[in-house]
Amino acid sequence: MISRTGIQINIICLLLTFSCKGLFAAEISTCPEIPFSSESGLGGTGTSMTWRGFEEPETIFEWMGGKELAPLGQGYLKVLDIDEYRYDWPKHALIPLWGSVSGEFFGWFRDGHLVPDDQSPPVGLSGAGLVETSYQHFNLVVLKVRDGGWLLIQLNPGKEGAKWTHLCHLGLGKAKLVYQSWNQMFSETDYQLQVRTGNITSLFREPLEDSGRIASIDQASELKLILIKDDWMLVEYDASHNICEDGLSTGLEEANPGNRQRGWLKWEDHFLGPLIWFASAKCGSSQVTQTRNRG
Repeated sequence: MISRTGIQINIICLLLTFSCKGLFAAEISTCPEIPFSSESGLGGTGTSMTWRGFEEPETIFEWMGGKELAPLGQGYLKVLDIDEYRYDWPKHALIPLWGSVSGEFFGWFRDGHLVPDDQSPPVGLSGAGLVETSYQHFNLVVLKVRDGGWLLIQLNPGKEGAKWTHLCHLGLGKAKLVYQSWNQMFSETDYQLQVRTGNITSLFREPLEDSGRIASIDQASELKLILIKDDWMLVEYDASHNICEDGLSTGLEEANPGNRQRGWLKWEDHFLGPLIWFASAKCGSSQVTQTRNRG
C-alpha cells in the first residue's frame, strides 16, 4: 500500500521530471523510490537539530586551499526563491541521498544536516561543497551529472562527503532547488570574469585550437563574456588594465576602446569545471573569497 505522503512525493517527482527535461541529452529515468519507512526524512529523526550556519571549511575554495584548485564540477543546485531563502536555504531544503547511482539509500539532507538512514548521529553541513554564485549566496556544487537525472553533490569534505541525489527529488522541501549548469549560469550573467587558475591562458581567433593564438591572459585580465559555444567562450578584455594592481573597473565599457580586444578561450575542464570565475581584485592561490558585491 502506498501512503498519502508517498503519492504526494511521486506527483512532485513527476512534475519536476517534466519541467527539467532538456537539461540532459538522455531521457530522465524513472524517479528512484525513497524508503518512506525511514524516520530520518519526512517523519523526523527524534533528534533536535538547529541549523546555525555552515561548518568549516566555509567554502570549497577554502577547503581546496584556494580558488585555483577547487573542482567545481558541472554546475550547482540553484535556489528558486532566492529572495526568501538566500541565507538559510539549508534549513528549508529536503534532499534524499544515495551512496551511489541506483545504489543503497544513504539518508537525507534536512535542517542543514546529513541524516543517515541507519539512525547514526546527524552531521552538520560544511562549506566544502559550497561556492558563492551571487552576493552572500552560497550553493552546492554538482560534481557530476549522470544520464537519467543523477547528480553527485559535495556536502562535506572527502570522498565520503559526496552523495548522489536525483533531479526529480529537488523540490521536496520548502526551499525548492533545481540543477543549473555553469554554462547556463555564465550565459545569464553580465558581471566581469577572470581566469581562476594561475596558468597563462591563450586566446584564439576562432573556437578552434588551430585557428591561431592571438594573445595570452592570466588572472590580471578582466574579462567580459560575449558568447559561449560549447566549451569555448568569446571574451573581451582591456589589455592595458591589470585588476591585480588597479582593482576592478566599473565596466569594460569605460575602458579605452582602443585597448579592447576579443578572443576565444577554452573555459571548461573535465575535473576543475569552469576555468573562469567572477572577477576579484585578489589574485593568486590565496584567492578564497570574492571582493565584488554582486548583489
